[in-house]
Amino acid sequence: MGSLGRPPPTVQGVARVGVASTDSVLADGTQQLSVTVAVDSRALAYPLPRRGLVTIGRDPRADFSIDHRSLSRSHAVLKVDSVLTIEDAGSTNGTYIGERALAPGVPCPLRIGDSVHLGSVTMVVYAWSHGGSPDQEFLWSDAAFQARLEYECGRAQRTRDPFCVGRFRLAGSALGASSWAALLAVLGEHRPLVADGEQYATIVHGDESEASALFERLAAALATQAIELEYRIAVHPRSGHSPEALLAASRGLFEPPRHAASTPDGPVIVSEPKMVELYRLARRAAASSVSVLLRGETGSGKEVLAEAIHRASARRDKPLLRLNGAAFSENLLESELFGYEKGAFSGAVQSKPGLLETAHGGTVFLDEVGELPLPVQAKLLRVLEDGQILRVGAVKPRQVDVRFISATHKDLLRESQRGTFRADLFYRLNGLGLNIPPLRQRPSEIEALALHFLARSTLAAGETERPRLSAAALAHLRAYPWPGNVRELRNVIQRAVLLTSGARELGAEDLELPTVADDDPPEAPAKASDATDEAERQKLLRALEQCDGNQSRAARLLGISRSTLIRRLQLHGLRQSKSWNDGD
Repeated sequence: MGSLGRPPPTVQGVARVGVASTDSVLADGTQQLSVTVAVDSRALAYPLPRRGLVTIGRDPRADFSIDHRSLSRSHAVLKVDSVLTIEDAGSTNGTYIGERALAPGVPCPLRIGDSVHLGSVTMVVYAWSHGGSPDQEFLWSDAAFQARLEYECGRAQRTRDPFCVGRFRLAGSALGASSWAALLAVLGEHRPLVADGEQYATIVHGDESEASALFERLAAALATQAIELEYRIAVHPRSGHSPEALLAASRGLFEPPRHAASTPDGPVIVSEPKMVELYRLARRAAASSVSVLLRGETGSGKEVLAEAIHRASARRDKPLLRLNGAAFSENLLESELFGYEKGAFSGAVQSKPGLLETAHGGTVFLDEVGELPLPVQAKLLRVLEDGQILRVGAVKPRQVDVRFISATHKDLLRESQRGTFRADLFYRLNGLGLNIPPLRQRPSEIEALALHFLARSTLAAGETERPRLSAAALAHLRAYPWPGNVRELRNVIQRAVLLTSGARELGAEDLELPTVADDDPPEAPAKASDATDEAERQKLLRALEQCDGNQSRAARLLGISRSTLIRRLQLHGLRQSKSWNDGD
């Protein structure tokens, strides 16, 4: 961002969004103000409260915390009232409006469109239309609330301070100006509040208990006016890391069939009737210690369902141990699972507890259970039958309390009939069997999953604006059979976001979904359509450049075969370059 002294008059990358105006009076309630800065080429927006003070500085606890070395820990203060003002808080590098330096402690009016220099960071004032009707001017617009929530998610990742998204709805015969006044008296005009259909969402700093206390006070205040309040709370990061995930999670708490569970990565997308019933059974299983066997194709969501069961159970505060039966050799798997005693084998210089011991009181998720060697199956059966493990080299068993959730894409009953899997172990693991349908049988969930992965991938890529999915892209997603299921959909969206950095919209061609033609013999070159010619041409060249001309690696990056890559290069009239090479 430059030196620590006087800033340049403009900073590229700050978008002046909203209504340009010279007005500084805010009392008419027709607009909501926001400020945006550009830090390290990233735009950071902070929608302002309707009224109140907003501290700005490098301190993570500042209302608007800007992580830049040119700012003082407490740099400036914004006051939102009938007039928006700013004053310098005694900063080291100063606060400027245009060429004028502000004297510490002296407020200066601001107008929409003004640029303020805080050290070497430029802040721009802009406006949105407010989100409410004239008698509900305290409501925020959807865009402003999303931007504020995005900021809070970013700050929470830095500070590790908890915050919640609270959602509530009201019922009663006396809804009116007096009830809204009672609501504001508890929430305060400074708190972000947005309407979401017949529900309302707000941001509460602090943990779940603090958010619950706030809503209990609000319920008590509204009860005096015969207004009933029902609320739900989503907690960052437990309910999700992104604004979309937190809003969906809080909404899903009112509508369990849509979002029946959540994981640290956000809500579980559930809308197909067969998936709603599956998660209903899973919730019932979570209330007991019965062993659960999950069956489904690779990538269909077995681990997500296992985690949802664990998080809904009484063991949620204990470890969730994830193991893969295909990831270990027989000897290594036995010693890792059950532990070993000193001198049990060469190199065992001291005793070591097994993974099952470390998960005492919790849940063991055993993926690819059908790949377990038969000797290990026999020892695992003993754990299921009497809760005892025997370390390698030990003569006395140890007691352990774990709940098993297993997963496989195989038919274990048929494997037991063939003698490759113990029948008694199968029946022990199959206390409750749950079949997860493949994604191609859950068409109504494809769009919701794609949007969820789009939000996560955008955040992970460091982008400030999430691209849209075009109608053609959505149609393409729905029509594809998804042999790799949810995992493949996630990878497709991640790759599209990576290769179209900065794009406002993803088209069907950006998804790079494989087709049956990928395995066909090369066809004669044909001329590309004008609609996709230049965009695809640049994408191919960019992939080759990122892979130093290696065609095989570039094809893998794009998610297509090497023969398809060569065919598309020919399609766009791109001749073989000397810098391009064939193999790894």
